[in-house]
Amino acid sequence: MTLSQTLSARVHEHAPFEDHVEEIVARDGGLIVRCQLSSAEKLSVALTELELLPTRPHVLKPEQIISMAESICGKVTYLLEPLQTIEVDGKLAALVRSRQPKVQGERITYYELKLSPDDHALLRRYCYDRHERQRHAVQFTLTNEQLETLVEDLAAIAGRAN
Repeated sequence: MTLSQTLSARVHEHAPFEDHVEEIVARDGGLIVRCQLSSAEKLSVALTELELLPTRPHVLKPEQIISMAESICGKVTYLLEPLQTIEVDGKLAALVRSRQPKVQGERITYYELKLSPDDHALLRRYCYDRHERQRHAVQFTLTNEQLETLVEDLAAIAGRAN
């Protein structure tokens, strides 16, 4: 079974639920995927975060983390908004966000993916309230097929760096 299939099977073991958050973890081929799910149904899930980690982390070279960010932006095109690299800092962590966030009145909602130099990826969705000048993580919904594809895509890109 692939990493995404293992994750999907674990989600189905816990589904359906909607009144609490569950952490689902799957391992395969040197990679770990961890999801925080706020609900799971027959056809979809609501996530608060998706994390991908290598079982044996190592420090990425600058060109590797830049390449990973570019590859993810080019490959992951099925979320609510397309992604783009916002910055790569001096420590070589990359920040990828929605190219055109969703704006509803005073609220701006967007995806944020952090790629750390230790080969760690963390995807969340945030809502920034302009009036309160604060942001907080919010859930995002994916079909089960989208979740599997996202895990496969991130695993393939992270797998190249290992």
